This record gives sequence, C-alpha cells and structure tokens, in this order.
Amino acid sequence: MPQSVNKKLLWLSLAAIVLAWVVWTLLFYNNTPLQDVLWEIHAIYTGTLLAYCIIRYTIPAVWVELFKVFIRTMFRVWLIIFITLAIGKQMERVGFILSVTFIFGYFEGLVDIDRWLINNERTPVIGLLKLSEKKHNHVFATIFVMSIIHILCAVIIRLFYSFY
Repeated sequence: MPQSVNKKLLWLSLAAIVLAWVVWTLLFYNNTPLQDVLWEIHAIYTGTLLAYCIIRYTIPAVWVELFKVFIRTMFRVWLIIFITLAIGKQMERVGFILSVTFIFGYFEGLVDIDRWLINNERTPVIGLLKLSEKKHNHVFATIFVMSIIHILCAVIIRLFYSFY
C-alpha cells in the first residue's frame, strides 16, 4: 500500500465492519424474525461495501454521482410498483426485490457519506481521520461511518422488536 494510506483508518474501518457483524449477530441470532435472514444481511452488507470499493476505485466520481441519482430514482419511484407486481406474481420475488432495495439504499448512503466527508473535510472531527486527498482514505472513512450507521440500525431495530 502507498505511504499515503492512513493505516489507522484502514484498521478502524475493518474493526467497525467486524463490530457491525458482531452486534447484528448478538442482537438477532436467537431473536426476532430477522434470525432467519441474518446471514443474508451480513452477505448483502459486506457485498455492498466491496462493490462500493470497486466502483469508487474504478469509476470517476462524476459517474458515481449520476449512478446515485439513477439508484435514488429507482428506489423511491419504482420500488412500490415492483413490490406490488411481485406480490401479485410470486412471494419469492419479494425477497429479491427487498434485497436489491437494501443494496441500493446502502450504496446510496455510501456515496452520500463520501460526499459529506469531502465537503466537510476541514471540520475538526473529520480532520481527526486525516483523509488527505487520497481515495483510499476516503473509502476507509466512508466504510467506517457506514458501519457505525449499520450498528445503530441494528440497535434501533432490536428496540423496535422489543417494544413491538
């Protein structure tokens, strides 16, 4: 790896991913309806992070932004139509559509976090991440922030099921 890579940030992002896996597993392995799809949640989340890294390293940022707009349109405009059609046809298609929704939602979030980090790089808290101008550091910081959000989602969902 080049010297410009912030190794602490790399390890912090990897630790946050593992912590997210652990938190989700501890909260849902033996509880709630999510235990049946827990491993799929892990696979989809991890796959989305991997796809984000590949896209972020290989496609120019301007095209990633355009792709995000496409995803947002598909997610918000067509999702209800797709689910309605899927329910009318076969129930197994609903799972696929919900998985795609999960992927698109997290990918859109990753792109938004990346832009947020770029726009607020001079903020003292974000300055602690020492992002510099290197793509690697932005990707690691984005994954770290998304993993924290993923953990918070698990806690909120668990609280919802506890009081539901």
